[in-house]
Amino acid sequence: MRDLVSVIVPVYNVAPYLPRCLKSLTEQTYRNIEIILVDDGSTDASGAICDLWADRDERIRVLHKPNGGLSDARNWGLERAEGAYVCFVDSDDWCGSRYIEIMLGALLETDSDLVECDYACVEDDTAVPPDDQDRYDHQVYTDRDCFHRFLTNVFFVSVCNKLYRRVLVENAPFRLGVYHEDEYWTYRIFSRARRACRLQYTGYYYYQRQGSIVHTTPSCKRLNDAFRAGRERIEFIEAQYPEYAAIGYSKMMYTCMYLFSESGRGFFPQQHAVQRELVSYFRVMLRKYLKRGQYRREMWRFCCFCLFPKGYCRLNY
Repeated sequence: MRDLVSVIVPVYNVAPYLPRCLKSLTEQTYRNIEIILVDDGSTDASGAICDLWADRDERIRVLHKPNGGLSDARNWGLERAEGAYVCFVDSDDWCGSRYIEIMLGALLETDSDLVECDYACVEDDTAVPPDDQDRYDHQVYTDRDCFHRFLTNVFFVSVCNKLYRRVLVENAPFRLGVYHEDEYWTYRIFSRARRACRLQYTGYYYYQRQGSIVHTTPSCKRLNDAFRAGRERIEFIEAQYPEYAAIGYSKMMYTCMYLFSESGRGFFPQQHAVQRELVSYFRVMLRKYLKRGQYRREMWRFCCFCLFPKGYCRLNY
């Protein structure tokens, strides 16, 4: 287990939260890591904090770059990573002290290409349990079943809470200039995986911060980026995994329903056009779904939304 693990941390204007993240990484029980801090043009003290911690710990490398967004920062780190294994940590989140040790141990034990653990949504005063078990239960999936389990929500879409073999994610850059970049990236990585391990261990702590990307009022671009990611995923499934098409259609319909609901949380000039497009595409998916003749237990939801989208969302979101 002496293999080098690269931990890539995009940093942008997170000065109040960054020390907690870096403390959790520098105190990992698995010591053979490089911590790549990509300062994405921060305008607060984040860049100086990165440099200060790099002076304290020789395993930290700091890359200062002009602002290019989260995807660009992750790509910068990934291109410069030297480890045989890679993980991503957001700069306002943190990890349990044995996170790398446990994740790498599971990956090597199961000969997997990636391993994923549970994550916990936390606030400042949330008590974090210790990583004190000798062994955690896990499940391993192989070949095309890796993608199937991703589609059926056994695995999460987030790029964090995972450890990857570097060869799995090489030549797989994140999409630039989009929100919901994980939605564009993760399913393609699972399609590459020969073996994937799901670990029943909570080692990643996702900080619920107001003002972060996912807590921002929906805009036309945010909604369109999420919608576009879903459409691209459907096209990928139809081309590469036709046996899972019905599952893909179902997931896409739920995506349309959620985005329709989100579009009603604020007002923007293209709101009604976005809603019309979502309902129109939902009906396309519904027709394809019906032709498959599968998973009919969901039909009452789909029919209600198809007929009364606003009423359905008011009652269910």
